[in-house]
Amino acid sequence: MKTESDIESRLVRRVEHFGGKCIKFTSPSEDGIPDRVVVLPKGRIAFVELKRPRGGRIAALQTYQIKKLRNLGCLARVVKTFAEIEELLSDMLGEDYEERG
Repeated sequence: MKTESDIESRLVRRVEHFGGKCIKFTSPSEDGIPDRVVVLPKGRIAFVELKRPRGGRIAALQTYQIKKLRNLGCLARVVKTFAEIEELLSDMLGEDYEERG
């Protein structure tokens, strides 16, 4: 079974494949902020909360923080599977994903 660490490692590798950075993020003043900030070429940015595929539950505070980010116009996602990583990258990169996938 895949772990959250497996999902995180794949996300980092895939983001780097597209020339981006996958920054581990902690905020001392804001609990519940997503685990990673994905930064891709052309200023494409997303906040990503990682969970394991089975049983990886998101806390109420995490849901609240993701909703706040979305309300500010940010892309914020919960990612639990390799397929969801690809969906995120496709959404962020559009045609660039198809060209370099």
